[in-house]
Amino acid sequence: MVDSITDQEALDYLREIKERKQQTPVTPMGVHPKVAHSTGTWGANAAAEKLAAAILAKGGRVSMDQVESVMCSFENWPVQERPNVAPELQQEMTVPGFLLGVSIPRMTDPRVSRATTEYPQTSKLLVKFAKDHLPKAFLFSSIQVNYNYESKWHVDANNVGPSYIIGVGDYEGGELEIDDGGKFSVLDCNKKWVPFDGNISHHTLPITNPNSTRVTIIYFTNHRYNDIPRPAATALRKLGYEARSDGKDSSEEFRLRRELKVEAVQQTLANRSAEEGKRRREAHASFAAFIAGVKRPELKAKKNEIAVHIEAAGYGISASGHIYIGTTVGATEPIVTSNTGMRLLVISEGTNGPEQTLHKLDLYKHSTKEGQDAVVKILKSIPRTSVVVGACGDAWFKASGLPSEKVLKAFAEFGGELALGYREPCIFLGSKAAPEQFQVVKAGKNEKSLLEGTGGIVLGPRIAINCILRARVVEDLVLATGGANYMSMPMGATVAERALLSRKRQEESHRRRAIDAAKVVLAGLRDKEGGKRCGGPRAGQRSAKRAKTGDKENANGGGVANRKCV
Repeated sequence: MVDSITDQEALDYLREIKERKQQTPVTPMGVHPKVAHSTGTWGANAAAEKLAAAILAKGGRVSMDQVESVMCSFENWPVQERPNVAPELQQEMTVPGFLLGVSIPRMTDPRVSRATTEYPQTSKLLVKFAKDHLPKAFLFSSIQVNYNYESKWHVDANNVGPSYIIGVGDYEGGELEIDDGGKFSVLDCNKKWVPFDGNISHHTLPITNPNSTRVTIIYFTNHRYNDIPRPAATALRKLGYEARSDGKDSSEEFRLRRELKVEAVQQTLANRSAEEGKRRREAHASFAAFIAGVKRPELKAKKNEIAVHIEAAGYGISASGHIYIGTTVGATEPIVTSNTGMRLLVISEGTNGPEQTLHKLDLYKHSTKEGQDAVVKILKSIPRTSVVVGACGDAWFKASGLPSEKVLKAFAEFGGELALGYREPCIFLGSKAAPEQFQVVKAGKNEKSLLEGTGGIVLGPRIAINCILRARVVEDLVLATGGANYMSMPMGATVAERALLSRKRQEESHRRRAIDAAKVVLAGLRDKEGGKRCGGPRAGQRSAKRAKTGDKENANGGGVANRKCV
């Protein structure tokens, strides 16, 4: 039934329930109507900080009412990129909230979270709140604060396990549901301290009263709490967080749980590696069988012309990259390679007729300044009256070593811009003497396309490039990467631009999951009503929420407008 529902039908359904969210008491997207508009910034919560400082100055035990007053004083809530927690039927992957204490942004070392620096008084207040009310034996390195959204089923990826949650605000519903191996239980944390294990799958039940405020505060320990750079660990300990840099564990339970967590992460990575290895082998065999059957045109050069045939295929379908360049210059054998990088065949007028020289560019190795300078030197050395036949298979650039501006300008002399993304294949022809004749065709990382170009080139005072380039779709090939096509990442992109493109890729992935979830809901509705979609947008949603995924936290700027608690 799900397969019969198109992407457009799912998008129409998502648009419909999004339009309803201001009228319905509980939005099917899992996000409360109050958080519909993102308007705030990190530094726009001076009132809450001032109130927290005043409470701390009074001394004494911090009460739940005092914490509630501070949380409800937040005018604008920052947002976090949490695609594995964001509500199932929400195309956006951001949710309102922030992380205090230890934070591990993607692919970086543990550090003091941004929110801890932005909201120091709130951080101190929430730390004291826990130390005033929770058992002394309970340690925590981080505090996750969530605002007005219903998280989908997930397991906390960075959590050692033992956690406490408490909810404040005037909300109703919003309980925490636990799925412990098929044994379901519901925990009511509304104005109550509730212990739970973050390593057991859980999600948020619907918030049942409209225009209310629900803030949940979760105390937990990051599994890398003892692997923090010394300056950050010292600063966090002074603030009351459990943080170490000596690699030792604070308790035997933490040691066992942390080792289990690390083992689980390593096992997940090993399983993923095995799956990827199998997929690559299947893709390689599939492409090898296909390319062996490709019938290439017989190269016959006209008078004063050089015949050329080019091919390229990306890693996505070949699992190694594929390049083929054949010409009628002399008796040279065709260039056939599956290595990474780009090949430049330079065809020039020689003393005894046309000559050709092959250059190999591999920006994995050329990502250093010296390597970039070497690439520029090669491109500058190509004679103005020569014609360059270029083909790129796998790994045109490495994300950490994008081509410099000098490299981009050197390529531009041939007449075109090669705005390639990671592992995107391309073929092109160009000449410095005739930049207006530059030709290029490229494909996305996971497009099932063989890039082909056939034609002739004429050297001399009037250079002519007469080739037809195309991308031939081959649907029955196996993908090596098993994912949707990645967006292009332009060469020469700044760190900020790369971060933005990375976020867009995540958003597209989350959008894809939202469409798939909407299809499950629609299938349930149609099945229930005998083919008619009716019964309200919430029908069948629980089945869509049963998928258990990991929780990956990565704070990001932005914000969501708040309303005061009633």
